[in-house]
Amino acid sequence: MYRILSIRNFRTIGRKGEIPVFRMNNLAGGKVILNDLKYIDRSKVPNLSKLLLRKGDILFNRTNSFDLVGKVGIYDSDFEATFASYLIRLKAKTSVVKPEYRNLFLNTKKGQTAIRKYRTLGVSQSNINPENLKKIYVPIVSLENQSGIIQKTEQLFQSLKKSKELGFKALIIQTHLINQIFTP
Repeated sequence: MYRILSIRNFRTIGRKGEIPVFRMNNLAGGKVILNDLKYIDRSKVPNLSKLLLRKGDILFNRTNSFDLVGKVGIYDSDFEATFASYLIRLKAKTSVVKPEYRNLFLNTKKGQTAIRKYRTLGVSQSNINPENLKKIYVPIVSLENQSGIIQKTEQLFQSLKKSKELGFKALIIQTHLINQIFTP
């Protein structure tokens, strides 16, 4: 269903490099987020072209604390970027499963439970063996149904975002009104 690839044995060079390197702090809410990026020089990574992310690639956090190992996010950008060695890239076989659908499932409670079943304890870090990822069952429905699920989920996320924004605006108005009432 997918291939596992990773970048190994390199040092990031702060903001002086050319290629952004995503790390575990860049996985949030099922997405690869573009904050606090580190960079690496193109010349420091042999076979860099094989390690560049493509839109739809899923990054999986294979090493972290017991509670955070297994975080998953989808890369939804078009610019050149790569990822740290403690992350694993999952590439979906798109004739069977859409990357967005797989990402949604892996971020559900059921998906996270399946992932964390394979975590092993270390001294201060937990790990998940990349080979165990192949054992995680993702319920497959038709590509058409996957598209529908993706679309409905995106609509729900957009509605939730709007609701939060309206709630925040209402709180600002409420605070302003209370201040007007109690200010002489």
